[in-house]
Amino acid sequence: MFANLIAEGSAVPPTLTPSEERIEQVRDKLRDQMRVVKDVFRAGEVAVLYDDFHAILDDLQVYVANPVKAQFDRGVDIFVTSTQSGRGDLTLADGDLSGRVCSVDVPTWTTRDLELIGRNGFDMLDASVDEGTITSVAERADGSPTEMHRLCLAAL
Repeated sequence: MFANLIAEGSAVPPTLTPSEERIEQVRDKLRDQMRVVKDVFRAGEVAVLYDDFHAILDDLQVYVANPVKAQFDRGVDIFVTSTQSGRGDLTLADGDLSGRVCSVDVPTWTTRDLELIGRNGFDMLDASVDEGTITSVAERADGSPTEMHRLCLAAL
């Protein structure tokens, strides 16, 4: 049924319900990961990630980019993710950041790599989804791991 919805272009796949035991296992793993994050902050090893900077309205990007200078001056590592369209370039939002920013192009993910997200995630949740459906979802994600996660989450 999910494969039919994907083929028809529906944005709302049916819900898959993992077992209560599996949900608790995932919660325990997330708690462990949060402990690690807290330990990193306590140790002063801090980095800031601005994810999907390109998605911020052009008029607002300067307000986000401005504080980055102060963070650089404090020695904080700054990471910005954005599309390759150039809309997410911090130096366009604030010219004073020239020389402080270096861009790294990250290619889009292959369908095969995106399928691993679906396969591993659904396996972790004990959700039964056939390979054809996972492939269809991966193709629909169009090279974006974020979109693949969103589509898989919508299936739960």
